Amino acid sequence: MAAPRHLHQPSTSRTLWIDAICINQKDNDEKSIQIQQMPIIYKSARRVVIWLGPVANDSQLALRTLQYLSRQYEGTIDGGRFCSPDVTECNWFHRDHKLPYDEPTWTAIHYLPLRAWFTRLWVVQEAVLANRMATVQCGNDTILLSELHRAVLCLSGSHQLPSPALSKLLLESMNILGIRLGNIMDEILMNTRHRGCSVPKDRIYAILGMLPAQFSRKLRVCYDDSLSTGQLYKDAFLLHAASTRRLDLFKHCDVVDRVIDEPSWVPDLSARRPHSAYIVPQFCAGVSSAQVVYRKARELRASGVQVVTINHVSSRLPDDWNALCTYVYQRLRERESAMLVTDEAVLNAYALVLTSGRVAERWPDFGFPLLRDWAKEVEAGRKVNKGQNFRERWNRL
Repeated sequence: MAAPRHLHQPSTSRTLWIDAICINQKDNDEKSIQIQQMPIIYKSARRVVIWLGPVANDSQLALRTLQYLSRQYEGTIDGGRFCSPDVTECNWFHRDHKLPYDEPTWTAIHYLPLRAWFTRLWVVQEAVLANRMATVQCGNDTILLSELHRAVLCLSGSHQLPSPALSKLLLESMNILGIRLGNIMDEILMNTRHRGCSVPKDRIYAILGMLPAQFSRKLRVCYDDSLSTGQLYKDAFLLHAASTRRLDLFKHCDVVDRVIDEPSWVPDLSARRPHSAYIVPQFCAGVSSAQVVYRKARELRASGVQVVTINHVSSRLPDDWNALCTYVYQRLRERESAMLVTDEAVLNAYALVLTSGRVAERWPDFGFPLLRDWAKEVEAGRKVNKGQNFRERWNRL
């Protein structure tokens, strides 16, 4: 293994904990015990070292560039940005500022988030539970995790990146780097749903250390056949609903491509889903407590108020974005002048769906356009090209 060789210090002794070595991955009983100890291990470590791998693809240049960029500004918890006290490049953190990087530098930055660490599920808790001394190491080169996070945050919000591919990579990296201790289970599941793991049960076990102790202590950790994957997902759902009085995990349910043999209200987290926009959940009940009763092995009863009756269900919608836009535009033309029961124009409702609710009226501090501006873009796209380039318009705005 390359990591121990690079982490070795010839002149002093060093105590290392490496999961792959210190836990017998073939012993289910040992794994079940050690997983419950992982939060203690990461929180108690003097320093967590995130190993990205050996030097490759100008990783030295990438880390050096990102470190310098991270020191040009400071960020606040609510997303504010301002110059660092000893800043040398006072405009670099502005979204519309074009960074003076040449092609080799951008290429080096592009390759860094392509490393396997950014695709794995288990590593998320390394970044979340570590203290401020946590470092990211590539070969013998290091950068503080906080510096990497700040640099990626700066770049991911830039309007002057050289390619959409890099923008996508940086946003996906933020799904890991942006998770914080105290995030609710729903947010963690959303940010880790595309991360890889070899065992379906790890969809839950890999995030236990980031959840409140009163939740994680009640969930059984078991890798043998006495606990099925479906039963684990059901237990997690019911425990979450009981402890939070919320049904947020409903949006992780899907009737398509299910693997587990459980009721449809149990999220099948083992099913890999394509990347898609995150539609912000909007419960009619607001923050009111959910009234849920689990009566039988497959029956969940939830109290609610009937708002509307569904009288038609279409066939499965296309997965392709352009095909989906075209399909919905056709339905839109059928009811172009109609008003919804909420006294809302169909065009506005469609714009809200396509933009996942990202409008200034709902998110005033995030720089999103007003709903009427989105609606104009939808209308322009429908008349010009039937919405085929709406995603490009969305990215531009």
